[in-house]
Amino acid sequence: MDKLFAIAENEGIIIEYFPLKPPLYGVYLCSPGSPPVIGLSTNISTNRKRRCILAEELGHHFTTVGECIPHEFYHHNTRSNIDRAEHKALQWAAKQLLPKDKLIHAVESGIVAPWDLTEYFNVTEDMTRFRLKLPDLQNFRETYIAKHGADLTGRVFI
Repeated sequence: MDKLFAIAENEGIIIEYFPLKPPLYGVYLCSPGSPPVIGLSTNISTNRKRRCILAEELGHHFTTVGECIPHEFYHHNTRSNIDRAEHKALQWAAKQLLPKDKLIHAVESGIVAPWDLTEYFNVTEDMTRFRLKLPDLQNFRETYIAKHGADLTGRVFI
């Protein structure tokens, strides 16, 4: 988490804790003339989940500022833009928490099951599975399947 807090500090982002109600665990807020704020829920159950949520909210700072403003009533286009903004932020988070070079090194060292990678990188299993599906790992996944007859989730392809 120290690396994530350092990123926030370097970017001038204030991190605050609030009693947010699930399913809302984090929020990124910015407005002209004020420093950006990441609000994290006081109800996050594990450090692993808190780390993933903080990384995703930082992802909004770097990828989608201004695109993901909450609306009380959603129009289809608004919902699509929010989904796209969430996906961009989640991609940024996944790549920060499970960097490609370190992920490949872990797999080549024998840490291949999603739950083992989850432990190794101290992230949620959802984050691990999301990261393994990102396009920048396509060639590595194909090579792994050809060599081992299974993908990184353990599905066999023989």
